[in-house]
Amino acid sequence: MLKIGRTLCAYCGARHRLVEGCATLWIFDREHSYNRRMQYPTVSPRHLEGIARELHERTGTSAPVDAFRLAALLGFACKPWGRGGGSIDLRTKVIRYSAAAAETTQHGIVCHELFHYALGRAGEDDRDEEACRYGAGALLLPLSPFKADSFRLSFDLEAVRELHPNASGQMVCVRFAQVSPVSTSVWDHGHEKASYGPAIDRDLAAGLVWQVLDTGLAVRGEVSAFPLFTGSWRRVIVVDRRAA
Repeated sequence: MLKIGRTLCAYCGARHRLVEGCATLWIFDREHSYNRRMQYPTVSPRHLEGIARELHERTGTSAPVDAFRLAALLGFACKPWGRGGGSIDLRTKVIRYSAAAAETTQHGIVCHELFHYALGRAGEDDRDEEACRYGAGALLLPLSPFKADSFRLSFDLEAVRELHPNASGQMVCVRFAQVSPVSTSVWDHGHEKASYGPAIDRDLAAGLVWQVLDTGLAVRGEVSAFPLFTGSWRRVIVVDRRAA
C-alpha cells in the first residue's frame, strides 16, 4: 500500500508530497534502489531528462546553468518573497523564491518552479511535485555534461561543484545517485539525514564523517567524505564510488 506524507525537498528546501511504496526507479537502463526519503516521479526519469534537455536546447543554455538566466530566457520574472519555498504563476509568468534561502537553494527553487511550466508544455500534469523535484536537478545539472564531469573527476563533490557552482551539495549528491551506480549520504552534526543509491556501510560512513568533523577537511578515497560547513552548521556528504 502506498503511503502519502510530507518531506523536505532535497533540491529546493520546500516541503513536498512524499509517496512511500515502490523503492525502485529504472534510470538509463540501470536499476537504482533508493531509500524512502527519495521521491518517485510518476513520469519516467528518461522522459523528464528529455523535457529538461529540450528547454536547454530551446534557450541555448549549457552548464553551468544559472536558473535565473534560464527563467529570463523563458520569459519569466523571478521575484523574492518572505515565505519559504517558491511558487509559479503561469498566467503572469512570475516565479517567487525565498529571499532568506541560500543562493544555491534559490537556484533550486527557481528550477523546481520552471519544471511545472516545462511539464505542462510537454503535455504532462504540471502539478506533479515528484516530477518537478527530479526535474529541478535535471535543469540545474544537465545530464550529459554533469555525468561526464562526475566520472572524469571521480565523483569528487568539491571538484564537481566548482564546475556547477549554482547547485547545492545535496542536489549534487542526489544527482550522483541518479546518473550512476554511486551511493551517497547526507549527515548533519554526525547524524545521517538521508541516503541515495545502494546502501553505504554505515559504520564506515560514520567513521569518515567524524574524521571530517574533527579536522574540517575532506577525506578522499573509494569512499569519500566532504565538509559543507555554514556558520555553526556541520554537514558532511559521503560518496561511495566503488560501484562506478
